[in-house]
Amino acid sequence: MTRRSLLASTALWAFDKRWTLIAHRGAPLPGVAENSSTAIQAAFARGYGMVEIDIRESRDGSIFVQHDKDFSRVFGVARQISEMDSPDICRLRSIEGGQAPLRLEEVCELVKGRGAIWIDTKQTNAGPDFCRKVERALRHADLFATSIIGLHPEATPYFLGRATTAQSIHDLFGRKAAEVQPERVVLCEGIGFALADATVEWARKEGFAVIPFVGDWHYGQVHARPRNLAFSDLRRLQQAGVTTFMIDSGFEAAFRR
Repeated sequence: MTRRSLLASTALWAFDKRWTLIAHRGAPLPGVAENSSTAIQAAFARGYGMVEIDIRESRDGSIFVQHDKDFSRVFGVARQISEMDSPDICRLRSIEGGQAPLRLEEVCELVKGRGAIWIDTKQTNAGPDFCRKVERALRHADLFATSIIGLHPEATPYFLGRATTAQSIHDLFGRKAAEVQPERVVLCEGIGFALADATVEWARKEGFAVIPFVGDWHYGQVHARPRNLAFSDLRRLQQAGVTTFMIDSGFEAAFRR
């Protein structure tokens, strides 16, 4: 079974079946916290085949789903996850929706039987012990074979050749392209406009799947009218033959039936 069919097989397809979509941070809607159980469940209900989550480690060694170093933006608490133990973290509630932070194991249970997980490691020190914890959680939920491990200087080498890993054009172009298993690698660029049509064509010839990320933050940094540029890039990449995209929920309209 191909990676695309693995992702597509569990989606409910509110979107056009030509596309496989990955929900960035669970692709939360207004009033729903990112990386939350509500965001993840809603993403699958809307037709996403995979959810992307961010992970960090608490002081006592538990892995939580959390993008930022501290809990200020989402939970209104100016404390770093690395300085807190699990019981205190579990007592936090999100500003939107009033939800507790999720452990990686809890996300795996939410996803199990419904789709797959893209792991984006935000942990500064993600050595072998940290990576083994991630692997155990994914294997316990029978998600390891279908998961993608995102770009990270320590996590990517640990998982390379054992799991599907996401890598940048800088990592793959040239000599490295001949040294990895193409079927276990996806080319992902964090901003869609970084993927030229020629890059997409090169990756496909090399056997790498191509997954652009199109999100609000990156486009807002480089363009006065970010939505226009993002939708233009989405159309261009669709025409170039890209079939899998990671997006924020604001760009779902580009994939509706």
